[in-house]
Amino acid sequence: MKETILSGWTSWRVIRMVLALIFIIAGSFRSDFILIAAGSYLFFQSLFNLGCAGGSCAVPYNTKEHE
Repeated sequence: MKETILSGWTSWRVIRMVLALIFIIAGSFRSDFILIAAGSYLFFQSLFNLGCAGGSCAVPYNTKEHE
């Protein structure tokens, strides 16, 4: 788990973390629990790198053309 959190930081993962922190801070100032929940979801998604359920949304790269 420690390796998952500390490695593999891409630009998209950093953007999700920054947006999550902005949502959580804005939600706490406005007492908006929906915004806090959305920020928490993004925070845990970026912290544990859980964007696409184990990479299931990645397109496979094949060098051969299908006929």
